[in-house]
Amino acid sequence: MNKEFGSDFHYSYKEITIDEKSFFDSISFVFSFSGRSGLHGILKEGISRYGWKRIYFPSYYCHSVVDFVATLPVEIVLYSCNPFEFFDRIDFIDSSQSVIINVDFFGLKKLNLSSIKEAIIIEDLTHNIESVLNSTAHYCFGSLRKELPVPVGGFCYSPKNLELPSFQSNFESDILASEKFAAMILKREYLYGGISDKDIYRGLFEKSEDDFNKLYTNSAMPEWVKSLLFSLDVKKINTLKQVNIDFALRELKVINQLKVNFNNTGKAFGLVLECETVLVKNQLKDYLVENKIYPAILWPNQQNDNDILLAGKMLFLHMDYRYSLSDIKTIIFKLQNFFNHE
Repeated sequence: MNKEFGSDFHYSYKEITIDEKSFFDSISFVFSFSGRSGLHGILKEGISRYGWKRIYFPSYYCHSVVDFVATLPVEIVLYSCNPFEFFDRIDFIDSSQSVIINVDFFGLKKLNLSSIKEAIIIEDLTHNIESVLNSTAHYCFGSLRKELPVPVGGFCYSPKNLELPSFQSNFESDILASEKFAAMILKREYLYGGISDKDIYRGLFEKSEDDFNKLYTNSAMPEWVKSLLFSLDVKKINTLKQVNIDFALRELKVINQLKVNFNNTGKAFGLVLECETVLVKNQLKDYLVENKIYPAILWPNQQNDNDILLAGKMLFLHMDYRYSLSDIKTIIFKLQNFFNHE
């Protein structure tokens, strides 16, 4: 086997499928090609139907998603907000023409918007999909491929039973889904020793990631992807992940130079590591990659100085169902070894 940790999901469903009722049967979801397509559909519908004029996005965010909806006839406002610091009071224009995007950052923190009376609240639950069951927002949306092993997919839902957009089948986006799924299958072959050249699947992953920025704004989730999605045991997937995270957090208490999961409540997306400096972060990233542990940066390309600094010190490590406690021990040992010899 070619053992490595992190990066995109490979195709491996046998241990996480369910024969009973799917999580996605529990409420009235609408499925789109991607999370950003879902958000675009909600905003387009609201601008047309309700006259929405301005959309508030947190300054610390995936700005390719902001760019994706920027073609809509609406003002986009970035409000100062990041997941690493306590939130100060934010002055929104609280009117029915305002929309506030409230992000559940890494399953660890989101804004308390209980003081908002008129504005529309849309929650981005990409990092905490199960929390949709408890949401009181007007709308929710999220990407599915970040938390679940599906090649593409996004969802929309309205806890207040408001009208949701519809999405249409699109040949080009269906091809993209097939390419991404092929990459997942090839990655599995690599991990299990069937092929030796990982560039075969890495190129497909990179191409598909670039293609997500194309304006597939009204594209539906392919039906075959929906079948895969409904076969997944979402509760088991998230339970296994939380067991791994809890174990890692207990072991990492001994590393004083590292802030880990700044708010250990709820269901975390993974391990969020905040290093003391950008230099230490870069050295740690290089060290982890050398040891076949592939961290992510959520998110690069920030725009204001404070967010740039924070993103520059942060790494994200996957702790999901793919990994046993023995695997997590290996990752923790490498982290401890780095800081003990820094």
